Amino acid sequence: MRRLGLLPALALWLALWPGLSAAQTTEDRAAFARIERIGRDLYEHDRAAWLATDRARLVIPESERPNLRGWITLRDGEAVIVDFVAERPEGLVSVHRSTFRNGGITEHGSVLIPLDDVRRRAHEALAIAMNAPATLCEMPYNSAILPPDAEGEADADVYLMPATTVEGQIRIGGFVRHSVDVDERRVVETEMFSNSCLIGQNEPGAAFLVVTHVVSPLPTQAHVFLSLSHGMTIFVSTLEGVFEIAQGRIRRVRQ
Repeated sequence: MRRLGLLPALALWLALWPGLSAAQTTEDRAAFARIERIGRDLYEHDRAAWLATDRARLVIPESERPNLRGWITLRDGEAVIVDFVAERPEGLVSVHRSTFRNGGITEHGSVLIPLDDVRRRAHEALAIAMNAPATLCEMPYNSAILPPDAEGEADADVYLMPATTVEGQIRIGGFVRHSVDVDERRVVETEMFSNSCLIGQNEPGAAFLVVTHVVSPLPTQAHVFLSLSHGMTIFVSTLEGVFEIAQGRIRRVRQ
């Protein structure tokens, strides 16, 4: 597992780098918009699950916890709904539901609702993705279930995202997307967003993070997610250029 420190001294270097500013083409803007949209969606699903967990752990009784089978997050307009799923003799049920909207939890509470078809299929998609062969990094992992980004056989795009459990640590590598066909119970496509389990360290006084990315010519939704999650600017160097990601927005800074 590789570790990468933040480089605050590079602020001056980047500011003096000739040709730092690059024109944004029409193709850039279209590609960036898609990556930004998915990255922000991942961030909102992840934050919704995080805040919902803080509330659910206070009210879900100890007797129910052996029955828990994780949580699922689903987009509902501007909101993200988080359901904590338990397995009962009568089947899978939601025992706690939270609504995330405008950056915070607006509704939450204990429930006892059988999973509807949409949530049942989402739960199955997550189970299929979690059991799919992929090179994952150290646990724990969080997840987000999004509608498929492209037309085809998949019912859902399941993102598996390495969770940060150590203060100041940024887990850059290990993000995976599985496109899942629920009816056939198979993964249609797998996308790995890195070749290693790279970890960055958010050192005191650091203004941004600099990473090298070789898997694709452009930054990915994982980089946008990390920028939003850690509230910092990330510079991504690829074979096609250098890109700045700040507040979830991508800008090409060098060809």
